[in-house]
Amino acid sequence: MNNNLKYVKKQVRIVLAVLLFGLILFALGLVVGYGGKNPWDILSPDKWQEIVSKFTGR
Repeated sequence: MNNNLKYVKKQVRIVLAVLLFGLILFALGLVVGYGGKNPWDILSPDKWQEIVSKFTGR
């Protein structure tokens, strides 16, 4: 039973690490793709409103 719990914990850590890595790559992609002149402009709420409006058609 103890070995099974260790195995599950190890697998969960791996999955969380992969998700974190993917989130970091996603964030970097947004900075590069939608940044424009100022790459950190993606962090502003106005830029997010613009991105959402592109997908919703508003």
